[in-house]
Amino acid sequence: MVRHFLTNLTIKQKLILISLLTTGIVLLLASLVLITQEIISFRSSLVNDLTIQAEIVGNNSTATLSFNDKKAAEEILSALRAAQNIMNAVIYSRDGKVFAKYKRYDVQVDFLPPAPQEDGYRFGIDHLSVFHRIILDNKPIGTIYIQSDLKAIYSRLIWYAGSLIMVMIM
Repeated sequence: MVRHFLTNLTIKQKLILISLLTTGIVLLLASLVLITQEIISFRSSLVNDLTIQAEIVGNNSTATLSFNDKKAAEEILSALRAAQNIMNAVIYSRDGKVFAKYKRYDVQVDFLPPAPQEDGYRFGIDHLSVFHRIILDNKPIGTIYIQSDLKAIYSRLIWYAGSLIMVMIM
């Protein structure tokens, strides 16, 4: 059928078709490269933001850990509700036990805090996790764990896909 279609076209129509296909493929590839670059940049920005939040909360938690004030630690963690992307947060004591927890009001799944780990971040399918040591007088006195959802990345992907489809249709 395609072969029959191509044989009935004039040379002018074949050249126009080749030009349209080439332009479409180049546009698609350029869009995919830009989207990929944007997603990589956005992921890096998310990691940076979450790491900074962990460092701020950790620095504000040194006194609560030093004086074993769990109520104050929970109040510090409750300030994370201002960041709508943060799902869960945990402050661990020096011995690795859960000292205080935060859970976003709309998170339905029961949260089992992971064991404290070295400083760093990890991406899951639907979340980003950051561990950050809490330091006082150059000695670790605890760890903070913050878990963020990835709704912002997924909504951006959907927006880019929709935009790409609209550009290709036009």
